Amino acid sequence: MFLRTATLCFLLTGTAAAAGPLESTFDRATDDSALGGVHAIVATTDGGFVAAGFTEVARKQEDCVVTRLNAAGKQVWRKQLGGEKPDRCLDVTRLGDGYLAVGFTTRSQTKQDAWIVALDEDGVVRWEVVHGARWVERAHAVTVVDGQVVVVGLTSSKGAGRTDGAVIVTDDKGAVTSDWSMGTAGNDSLSAVAPVADGGLVMAGFSPQPGHPTWRSDAWVVRLDALKQVVWERRFGNKTRDRANDVVALPDGSVVVAGVLGKGDTHDKEGWLARIAPDGKTMHELRLGEAGVLEVPDITLSATGDLLVVGDAKDKGGHTDTFLARVKPTLTQAWTHMVGDVGHEMPHAIGETSTGAVVVGGWRSGFMKYNVGAWIAGWTTAAK
Repeated sequence: MFLRTATLCFLLTGTAAAAGPLESTFDRATDDSALGGVHAIVATTDGGFVAAGFTEVARKQEDCVVTRLNAAGKQVWRKQLGGEKPDRCLDVTRLGDGYLAVGFTTRSQTKQDAWIVALDEDGVVRWEVVHGARWVERAHAVTVVDGQVVVVGLTSSKGAGRTDGAVIVTDDKGAVTSDWSMGTAGNDSLSAVAPVADGGLVMAGFSPQPGHPTWRSDAWVVRLDALKQVVWERRFGNKTRDRANDVVALPDGSVVVAGVLGKGDTHDKEGWLARIAPDGKTMHELRLGEAGVLEVPDITLSATGDLLVVGDAKDKGGHTDTFLARVKPTLTQAWTHMVGDVGHEMPHAIGETSTGAVVVGGWRSGFMKYNVGAWIAGWTTAAK
């Protein structure tokens, strides 16, 4: 486990310069509003955003942190939640006039429970649900569909394999209405979920490759109809631990999935996106290995109808930098932008504010990857 500093960095921007699509005009590090790392970002209605992640409060002890910032990058409120063992928030979304964060809380060295927390506009906890069984349950992602809260993650307490993808559905007050698991005899997990225009859902994660139940995996995409019945499943993979990290649905019913795949017949990896038609057929794919992108942890649908993409990439010195791109629905790149210095940036989330600013969250460290601290950066852009 990395040692995490109590540092949260903000970077917001003004108009774009002719030299590139993005320009930074604000950069600040504060100790009083720290996160150990940022896992997710959601926009507020006032041009700001809410970030969810964790802070390390002691050795082997982490707390979930949800913090709200305004359009100027200043903290509005900060909520820290957790017990005496590792607890993290892994995703956040809007729920009515408040917010919903999900993640996990730890009971013992081998037992974790899925954790769902609803907060109001001021960061006050409205309700929380701890959903657990015998072993490990984790909530990785959340969406809200017609007042229903849909959470996906993993479970090792039930299902067909060592871990299965888990789905938990609650009402808007946290009462669990259904939960189920899906997967193979190996290690399966769901990392992302998004609503589709016809009332269904699309979920993404990873599933073991046939014949390799533990150390090789495919990116896994599952489409459900409005009755939560499987419409189709897709796998994308090579000879590595391939996985899908995020998925979004487009207005025409197609979906775009992002993650990491192996490169050819090698064990090298590269960031990857695919657009899948409503009938499950592949429409477009985009490989980002030539740009040095190792993985795409997150994508978001822009108000313009394009996709905003964040990836981690290696520079010539072996350090990890942040790769940003605006991608058309055809998966052609409108622009790309690389951010980095002599240290390491490890982006994990990307979002767009109500004013069109691009916000990225993750981790940032020094030259040797030690003292990892939370990092949030934002840009506005005039690029089309």
